[in-house]
Amino acid sequence: MKFGVNTATTNYAPYATVHEKIATYIQKNYDCGHDVVKSIRTGQLVDLVAEKPTRAIATGTKAAKATVSSSRV
Repeated sequence: MKFGVNTATTNYAPYATVHEKIATYIQKNYDCGHDVVKSIRTGQLVDLVAEKPTRAIATGTKAAKATVSSSRV
């Protein structure tokens, strides 16, 4: 990663530049990187357990679903 800050008097990048470049890199290149970046930017750990999807058992009968789908055609 290049941060692009080189002048005659300084050879370092500001913290905000480095922070944002690292966050952007993680978000682009890692699976579920958006959760990690959210934690980095806010400074708070994201609770990954709370956002698990839940499955629900479908209700109704096949006949009822057939009438609904046939009425749409």
